Amino acid sequence: MERSAFTTLAYAPSKPMQDPVATPHGIIFSREAILENLLAQKKAIRRKLAQWEAQQAGETRKVREPAYERLLSQQRSLETYLSSHAGKQRTAQASVC
Repeated sequence: MERSAFTTLAYAPSKPMQDPVATPHGIIFSREAILENLLAQKKAIRRKLAQWEAQQAGETRKVREPAYERLLSQQRSLETYLSSHAGKQRTAQASVC
């Protein structure tokens, strides 16, 4: 738990504690405040995870795009080569017959 959250939970409750909880060290917390804090942390973690996943997806796309473009270029070159040689072969076969 972050230090600021600890201080808020332990020493500055916004309302009287309905269900107080004590630590082994004698610090008293509001169970409701603990649950609210855990929920807020969970939401923050989800948000950060979503941001990280979006960043990773963007980096993956940046890596994939140049490779994909290279493959397309190679494919076009190969198709051009094959079509030009197929035409030459047809011409050579026609002249042999």
